[in-house]
Amino acid sequence: MTEIGSTAGRAAGPLWSMTVDVWARDVDYLGHLTAVAYPVVYEEAFYRFLAPRWGHSEPSFVNAELAVRYLHEVVLDASPITVSLRIEHVGTSSFRTAASITDALGTLCSTASTRYVAWDRAARRSRRLTDRERRALLEP
Repeated sequence: MTEIGSTAGRAAGPLWSMTVDVWARDVDYLGHLTAVAYPVVYEEAFYRFLAPRWGHSEPSFVNAELAVRYLHEVVLDASPITVSLRIEHVGTSSFRTAASITDALGTLCSTASTRYVAWDRAARRSRRLTDRERRALLEP
């Protein structure tokens, strides 16, 4: 898994980030963000990153792989959190991201690596990325 800030020998896209308030419903009985909420947070951030770049309110992509590392708990008192991501690789039909979650105190709480695949809604399968989509993934 590639960490945020590391290009691992590849040309990485620019870093993008957004702030998210932690919802009480996503906090478990131990007082921290439940493990199942992390993928939702990462997916929401990626959607907000991708939709304006591809110029579509419902961009066609699917999550093919997700690896999450839990490094430090996220508690309500450390909200809002910042989700940062960078495009690590763009292939023919898929692309990889490296992402992280940092709490309001600046503590790195989680990292994630994701592979997304461009999706053909009519054929119900993967498709090739268009040249426009490929360029948009790497633009600042």
